Parts: sequence; C-alpha cells; structure tokens
Amino acid sequence: MKKLVVALLAACAVSSAFANGAKEQGSAGSSGPIELRMSWWGSDSRHEATLKALDLYMQRNPHVKVVAEYQGFNGYHDKLITQIYSGTEPDLYQLDNNVYFADLAMTDRLTDLKPFIDQGIINLDDYPKDALDWATYNGTVYGVPSGLNGPVMYYNKAIFDKTGVAYPTDDWTWKDLEEAGKKIHAADPNLYGMKEPSYFLVEAMMRQKGGWIADPTGAIQDFSKEMGEVFAQLNEWRANGVIPPLDVSAGRMSQNDNLFLSGKVAIEVNHVATFPMQSAAVVGQPPCAVAMIPESKTAGGVYMLASMPWTIGKGGKHKEEAAKLLNFLINDPDAGKILMTQRGVPGPTHIREAITPLLSDVEKQVINGVNGLVECTKRIDYEFLMPGSAVIENVINEESSNTGYGLKTPQQAGMDCYKRIKDAVEAAKKK
Repeated sequence: MKKLVVALLAACAVSSAFANGAKEQGSAGSSGPIELRMSWWGSDSRHEATLKALDLYMQRNPHVKVVAEYQGFNGYHDKLITQIYSGTEPDLYQLDNNVYFADLAMTDRLTDLKPFIDQGIINLDDYPKDALDWATYNGTVYGVPSGLNGPVMYYNKAIFDKTGVAYPTDDWTWKDLEEAGKKIHAADPNLYGMKEPSYFLVEAMMRQKGGWIADPTGAIQDFSKEMGEVFAQLNEWRANGVIPPLDVSAGRMSQNDNLFLSGKVAIEVNHVATFPMQSAAVVGQPPCAVAMIPESKTAGGVYMLASMPWTIGKGGKHKEEAAKLLNFLINDPDAGKILMTQRGVPGPTHIREAITPLLSDVEKQVINGVNGLVECTKRIDYEFLMPGSAVIENVINEESSNTGYGLKTPQQAGMDCYKRIKDAVEAAKKK
C-alpha cells in the first residue's frame, strides 16, 4: 500500500540521514547546522502537515536541520521505547502518555522541562494548566501535549426534528436528557434517546456523584457506591427507552458499528475529535451537532484531556534547540495554520482562534467542543498515573452488562467494579 511504502521509504531515508548527520555535526566547533531528530506517528496527512511545518521552521532557523522520523502507529512505540532505554531516542518525539508516560517518568527516562519553561524558551502562558497535568508526574512537567480532546454529546438533528423534541443544549440536566429520550421513544418505538453509554460516560456520571478512580498521586479511590448508583440509573433508562435494552445494543457498540451510526438513537457520547468522522458516517448523513454532557457546566465530571505530548529526548545533545522547536510547534500561528487539527485541537487559545476561520463548519464544532470542555474542567481523574489502569474500560463495561442483564444488583456490580480494578492495580505494583 502507498502509505506503507511511504513509511518504509521515510524510515530508510531517516537511517541514512542520521548516519550522515553524525559526520556532518562533527565537533562543537563545527560550522555545520545543528541537527535535531524528531519522531512521531500518524497518517499521511499528519506526516505531510508536520513536514511542511518543519520546512518553515528550518527556513526561519537556517542553523538547524531537522531530521524527521515518522511512521504509522503500529510498531512506533516498540522502536521508541528501545531507543529510550538505549539512550538513542530522538531529540524531540511524540509519546502516548496514556500507556507509557508513568513508567518512563518513574524510571527517570524523560527530560524535565522546567528549566526551559522558566527561561521562557517554552512559553506556556496561553496553555491550559489542566492539559499539562497529562504530561506531569510528581509535580514535574515532562512534556507538552499536542492535542486536546474529551467526551461530549453528538446528536442527530433529524431524529429530534422527526419526533418534535427540542435539541440538546450545553445547559441540559440529566432530567432533560431523560425526558427527551422518553419522548423520542414514545414517538417512535424503534428509536431511542441515547446509545448505550461507553465507559467514559459511566465514569463522568460517577464523578458528578462524587466518586473518583484515582487521586493526583495515582492512588486508587473507593468509588463503589457512586458506580452502583450510575449502574442503577442505566438500568432504569434501559427499561423506559432512554437507552436501548442490552439485547438491542449487543454487538452494535463499536466505533464503526453502533446504533448512532445506523440512525436508531438520537445521541451518542464520544470524544469530540472524532465528531467529523462519526457524523459523516451516520446513515443518510443527517445534520449532526455537539453539546456538552448534561450538568458538566455545574458539576464537572467530564474534562478536557490532552494527548500525544511532545517530549525532549533525555539523551539529546541539543535540548535547548529541541525546546525551541517544541515551542514553535505549539505556539507559532503559522505552524498552527499548517498543522490545524492533525493532532487534535491545539492547546493554546491563540492558536485555536487563528485556525478557526480556516475550518469547516463541522471542524468548528470540534473547536467549540474543546473550548467548552476547557471551561467545564473542574478536576481530572488521575487514573492514567495508576499502574494496571488498562483494565478499567473492560471492567466497567462488563459490570454494567452484568447488572443490565440482571446477573448482579447495581450495588454489587459497583463493588465488584472497584474490587477488580483495585486487584489489577495491586498486581501491577508487584511486577
């Protein structure tokens, strides 16, 4: 495939360029350009945009030569982790903070960015503080996330129009959602208000009730009571048509095959960055729009999350130059207009404002959604700092199904959810 060929050719070119670069860079007194290696993963469109931004940077900074190392997601981190542990990682690289960040920070494999932030080389004055938490460990900032995201409601306007129900607003309560769902189902028994909730919506509802999975140190919290209350609410909604019964949703809950895409439910809660793709995939391509999750403006529970931080290689020889390049990628308006939303919605407000006029109407809804999430963020759940956290999604989904099918009471499912996740955390700590 063309994409694979491009990635392989790029990898070969990088290997050759890096080998030659070691000679070109020479001693400290060499008059040749400073060479920075930079790596990332992504699609062809992300590669093309990033390479164009790097060309602009090198035009403005002729003393720097950036050698790009890029590929698809598969195999990227296997290679990167090997490089990090051998001290041969790139000067600047994109990292998956949801999986690898805590382990690398705990073992002192990442560069502390504080000196560059304090000197103003990396300017974070216009960067959301909560976004930095996603690349911060024990108070130390190790990266700057390149994109913002988070869960919102997508809604199918055609279903609301057909059933005569008013569109959702950012000020909706859960009671508003429940009443809308009942009216939609009453108007057409083949339609339902909302798709079976994903684990991150279940978590959001739990947090609004006061339950949190982890504290800022990554220590697990007892959320069993609040989780049980959410499971009880979902069972009630399955019974009155707000969400479909589990046997209707069964086998139709994936990203590419679900009842929102087939036009059978009016609302889906999903991450805002996927809205353009998901809304375009709805049967008949009806107009769709975005609204905040109910009560998030007043009770929080949902939050803006930040991903793919730019991280400076700990073994690099030109950390200050790498910091300048990082700052360019996140703060320069011209770079922002090239990169657009290739890594999610940009963090700095001035970059979001700069690219908004260039976006399609659908893409503008993504920007508005992230702006709303930033405003609604009151606290984040630090489950990503918790060892063993990879089990959370499956455990929540399984226990929700167990109580939905009547195999457990909601309260028992909530307790078992907490216990299973706690056991996984304790087992991970012993490894």
